[in-house]
Amino acid sequence: MARHKDFSGGKKISDFEPLTFSLNKKKFTAKPAVQGSALLEFVAAADSDSGGAAAQALYGFFESVMDEKEYAKFMGVLKDPEVIIDMELIGEIAAWLVEEYSSRPTEQPEPSASGR
Repeated sequence: MARHKDFSGGKKISDFEPLTFSLNKKKFTAKPAVQGSALLEFVAAADSDSGGAAAQALYGFFESVMDEKEYAKFMGVLKDPEVIIDMELIGEIAAWLVEEYSSRPTEQPEPSASGR
């Protein structure tokens, strides 16, 4: 007997709730969902021993989870010479986004005949 498992699935991006956050009283909208491969690529790049590569991974991550206009607005806040946003806060934002993207609830299993 052949061994086979069909991993079909996937959802339309419109099936996900919007994802928003605020930074210094400015609201930002991130994509409601991202590909699992994008998260894996970010985690792999951010875990680099090179600080420069990790920093670049952060910028790339934010760029991949926001549309062009939102990303430009976000970068405007990060580069505002009047308000200092430290690296820890930027990391917290990225960590929160990764957590939200990776912990999206899956569909509930169908109840069994026994009620369990």
